[in-house]
Parts: sequence; C-alpha cells; structure tokens
Amino acid sequence: VESESHSNKTTHMDVLIHFEEGVLFEIDSKNQSCKKETLKYRRHPMELPSDATHESETYLGSPSKSEQGLRVRMWDGKLPDLHANYTMLTTSCGCLTVYCCYHSEKTDLTFSFMNVETEVEDTQVFVPPAYCDGVA
Repeated sequence: VESESHSNKTTHMDVLIHFEEGVLFEIDSKNQSCKKETLKYRRHPMELPSDATHESETYLGSPSKSEQGLRVRMWDGKLPDLHANYTMLTTSCGCLTVYCCYHSEKTDLTFSFMNVETEVEDTQVFVPPAYCDGVA
C-alpha cells in the first residue's frame, strides 16, 4: 500500500504483486477498479543483485542500547534494461534484505521488510478482490 502527498494532491495505491507469476494488480478499492499488469522485471525485491555496489554500513537504532538495533549495509546498482537504479539495505552479513527502493524517471517503488509477518491468518489478503476477476 502506498500513500503520498505532494503539490496539494494525495494519492493512494494498493498493489498486489505475484513475483513468481510475473504480474501485479493495481487495486483501487474506492472506485472498485483493478488493473492487471505484467511485471517488467522479474527479480524479487529481496534478492540482492550480484553486481550491487556496497556503499556504506550503518546502525539502525541507538548504539548506546546494546543489541537493540540493527547493523545494515547499503547497496546501490543500476537496472539498465529498465532505465532504473536501486538502493537496498541488507543485514550486515548481506543475507537478509530489510529495505529496497527502485527508482526511475517515471516510477519509484519502495519495499520495506521491517515488519514482516511470518504467519498470515487471513490468506485472503493474497487474493485480488472479486472486481479484479476477468481483468485483461
């Protein structure tokens, strides 16, 4: 779910992305409309590209509070086929992505994996609403 405000205009977008099938549903629950698109890039946002450049390492949290923060590494790179760049934060070992931002002239996509639910009781959250049925 994305919400943003700029130039006295607020936008809200709800997107359901199925990376394995390479599709996304842009859902407008207010107008009960749905648009299905093919993903232009099939890489999962948690996957650190092999050609990523390590930029820095930092600590999220208070360094004075032992073991209550998270040491992360920042990585940058380019996606030439999409004319886009990305910035990723991983744990210090590089094994778990905690944040990713893809940015281009037209689109910015941000993924945060800080509050990931490991168990989802309502699996309906992964099913597009009924008004998405039959969307070309």
